[in-house]
Amino acid sequence: KLHTNRTINGNLTLTSGIFDLFNKSFTYGGSSITRTSGTIDATTATLEFTNTTSLSIPANIFVNADISTLTMNGSGGIRLNSNLFVDDLLTLTNGIITVGNFILEHDQLSNVSGGSANSYVRTNGTGLYKSSISNGSNFTFHVGRSSYNQLYIKNNNGTGVDVFTVNVYDSAWRGGLTGALFNKDLVFRTWDITKSNPNIGGGVDMKFMYRSSEIIGTLSPPTLNHYNTSTSAWEIALGTGSVSGSAPYILTQTGYTGSFSPFVIGGDAVVPLPLTWQSFGCENNSNGSVMLNWSTTMEQNTATFEIERSTGGETFDEIGTVPAAGFSQTSRFYRFEDLAPVEGTAYYRI
Repeated sequence: KLHTNRTINGNLTLTSGIFDLFNKSFTYGGSSITRTSGTIDATTATLEFTNTTSLSIPANIFVNADISTLTMNGSGGIRLNSNLFVDDLLTLTNGIITVGNFILEHDQLSNVSGGSANSYVRTNGTGLYKSSISNGSNFTFHVGRSSYNQLYIKNNNGTGVDVFTVNVYDSAWRGGLTGALFNKDLVFRTWDITKSNPNIGGGVDMKFMYRSSEIIGTLSPPTLNHYNTSTSAWEIALGTGSVSGSAPYILTQTGYTGSFSPFVIGGDAVVPLPLTWQSFGCENNSNGSVMLNWSTTMEQNTATFEIERSTGGETFDEIGTVPAAGFSQTSRFYRFEDLAPVEGTAYYRI
């Protein structure tokens, strides 16, 4: 049992028994923790890591998987090998906490401070960053994978406590978290967020952080999109969105009352197209009509192609529809005949 604050910069070995930190501050700056069957009781203590080389935390080393106050202040960072619960305060000053396939969880009344591109929680596997947020309260998840993609959530559900989890991926898939990857006009990140209770009342407010280096194509304007698991389709997120900053950018979505699953940031007020174009062309027929031909190489939850025509290239009118394949990973060929084309130059779009 500790009776005074203590710092150890060498190797730490736990063979048996309980190393009780007992309301004190324990600072560890070494490079190796080995455990046979002993445990550390940090349920009432402050534990600070100042290690400069990567440090693996042995599985089940903490009593009740619990630390009262955890400070990450070492450039080497730490890697979890079992779930970990922070009761009171997590301070992120320097170094990354890598969760792997495990869960880092905050108590409803715990706080977090710091957080930056040099110190955040890395969700590099199936693991989660988890926190309980009561009605009217907010929590900032200092989270990311290869980069820092902070997520802020304010709970406006009107009553009770909700448990939120987040995992950030360095990809964006057409099928939510599966299928082909999107390849343009979006932020190449997915925030997979869950919420324990139905999203009622005023919903939630959220803020998503991203950088120019994470954008593929053009965002005009950046728009939050949500993958609806009930319809297996991407859709524009409910609520009101706005973007501020530039290095990094912050997309703020207020009054979101939809369900929770993957979120991405796409360009324009539409979700990135659920298909890959292969060709599009048209030709005059001998009978005076115009034949439009197009093809795709992949389709994900497509329903209908709407064919539009314009004489000036600015205002378009719909002239017909063609059923789409729905789901396809092979080339699909389509055609539409304009039986009453306009005289002069005409513009077509689908």
